[in-house]
Amino acid sequence: MSLQKLQTSVLNDQMSTKDISERSFNVKRDGEWLRNTAPRVETALLATIPPFVSSARSSVRLAAAKLAGQVLQHCSDVLGLKVRRKMLECLLTLSGDSWTQVSMPVLEDLRSLDKLGCINTDDLEILIKDDLSTLADVLRQDSAAAAGHLQRLCTALEFTGPSRLKEILFISPSSRQSLCLNVVQCLVLTSHVSLKERAAKAVHLIDLGDASASTDTLPREPPRLQYFPESSMYTKFATILRILGQATIAESDVLVEPQLVPIAQFFLGALRDGSEADHTGDALVMAGAWQRNATAHVIALNEIIHGVLIANHIDRKYLTQMCGLILEEYVCSEVWELDALNPDNASLLRAIMEGLGVIGQGLGTDYIRTSSFLTSALCPLLDRLGENSAEVRDTAALVLTSIAIRGEYASAADDSPIGRLVVENGDYVVDMLSRHIRHLDQHPRTSQLFAAVLRRTNAARSMVRLLAEPIRSALRTLSITSRNRYQDHSRNFLLVTREYCRAIVGEVESICTKSKSVVGAVQKYHPEEPDSDDELTEIFVDELSSSLSEDIEGTRTNCISRARLLQSMVVSSLEILETIGGLLESPDAGVRSLAARSCALVMQSLGKAESALKDEKYTLKVLQSYNGLDSIPFDLTSLHKEARVLPHVHDMWPHVVSSLSDKNRISIQPEPFEATLQLLTTMAIVSGGGVISKNK
Repeated sequence: MSLQKLQTSVLNDQMSTKDISERSFNVKRDGEWLRNTAPRVETALLATIPPFVSSARSSVRLAAAKLAGQVLQHCSDVLGLKVRRKMLECLLTLSGDSWTQVSMPVLEDLRSLDKLGCINTDDLEILIKDDLSTLADVLRQDSAAAAGHLQRLCTALEFTGPSRLKEILFISPSSRQSLCLNVVQCLVLTSHVSLKERAAKAVHLIDLGDASASTDTLPREPPRLQYFPESSMYTKFATILRILGQATIAESDVLVEPQLVPIAQFFLGALRDGSEADHTGDALVMAGAWQRNATAHVIALNEIIHGVLIANHIDRKYLTQMCGLILEEYVCSEVWELDALNPDNASLLRAIMEGLGVIGQGLGTDYIRTSSFLTSALCPLLDRLGENSAEVRDTAALVLTSIAIRGEYASAADDSPIGRLVVENGDYVVDMLSRHIRHLDQHPRTSQLFAAVLRRTNAARSMVRLLAEPIRSALRTLSITSRNRYQDHSRNFLLVTREYCRAIVGEVESICTKSKSVVGAVQKYHPEEPDSDDELTEIFVDELSSSLSEDIEGTRTNCISRARLLQSMVVSSLEILETIGGLLESPDAGVRSLAARSCALVMQSLGKAESALKDEKYTLKVLQSYNGLDSIPFDLTSLHKEARVLPHVHDMWPHVVSSLSDKNRISIQPEPFEATLQLLTTMAIVSGGGVISKNK
């Protein structure tokens, strides 16, 4: 049967059942037609436009956004609430499209619709509340859907503005609490079961390595977040938190009081709960649940505070007081006493330290330099700079570096901004180190703190001089009369001593290099040491001046300064050697190992100091011949007498022999035996080998 015959048959059947008049095809666009048609159009729009928002083709996504904008502009008064909000969702989602060819036109359309009054503020507010309440659930289900959800929410918050957000989200305590709970639920950290082998009671001579201060900005994306597989997703989430932070301090006629205090109190509550718990027996603490929960709260607070501090219009006095309270909570928390080798503890410490950096960076140079900020934050951060955990150590380095740069402590000539920060605030640091040395029973991490300050900040040169008196005072606790009383802390103090001796060696080596450079220039024109009554000719003085980097007077002044510094370091080294030399005969293997290593460093510093003082003596005698007998403030003949190594090598010899004897059962204690052999090698090198041949 042909198609024409089929059509004729069907038409005849229809006409036989119902008379179709020409008037039946005319449409009356009256109220009844509109009521019947609108639901069908709404169904069609909901079924077509939203699916195209996630299309793989950018041209399709852009076309969907354009159609959604046209619907909002021309049909928003006719279509239902559901369609209106869905079209708005589509536009907000595509405004953050990864392709700028899509996102830029959509953003322009949104701004245009906003100016035309086609964006219903009530729809926007309800969308914000719904998206915030369902954010955690969306993050748990699908990362692709979560990315669009985050973008839509971020754009909606920006369009609404801080003042209106404050009225919408913070109008009541229940709404504030609900918002904060939803935020924390998004920041779930993955559990990390760490099986660490706890070493037996043996000495650990671990080189902790240098802390690597990265160039990241604070606050950073936290590690181990369960629901943020991509960095771009967390970036959007952080932007949302920062916008909420700005809303807490926005001006509003409806809600006049700032809402930052109750928000901060909520997030700090988790930190206080942990501080009040018994960390030794609390099952939640042992399992890491409390640490992970507290970390989520601190991360959220840091982002909110960062948003507040980068706002253009802020009440500085209010923020300074508010940040001071948060700073006190962070610094006084018992979290600092937790074992940082535990990954959950490390994450929490990282978040707290970054919070200190956020406050310092946000409030600026005057706050860092003139307030009590450094008094509170500097010492805890330096303490963690000596941590075994790389995550904690590197975070401390990053935060200290950012504080030093923001506080204008860094300069182009400084290799380490942290070093300048430590030197200019040396009173805080020395007071802290002195307190730690005096109370080793309360500060078992003192040696790590010394390592951080002396090795990782490039501040050793200044700190060696400032710490001489505290070290001298602490040495009395290990004197023969009180050694037994403090024997439980011998290892910790010897670790401190080792770090101090290492700093002395580094400083003496630096001075020795400079001394050799100067004496080399002098010997070029005066190869032999002059007698006391020699006088130099003006021709020689002119030639000598041309080879020196400074004039004659400047060279003489610097030589005297270096000689005095060397003499003070020699005195400190000898006091250490006299006190700990006897510990080479200790029955404790760990004490013997540490004592041997510290003594080796002392011998090394004495050898270099003796060489440097001989060079300084030579230079000063030459310059004395030019300026007269009264130009040098001390006796040159005995300048390097105290630094002579050989007498001290002879004094140490009995202790070294005893340490290697059978009474300490060296056959089963290789570590102290090796350390003592290294000491013996150092003694042989600095003494020229004579002491070995005479006592073998």
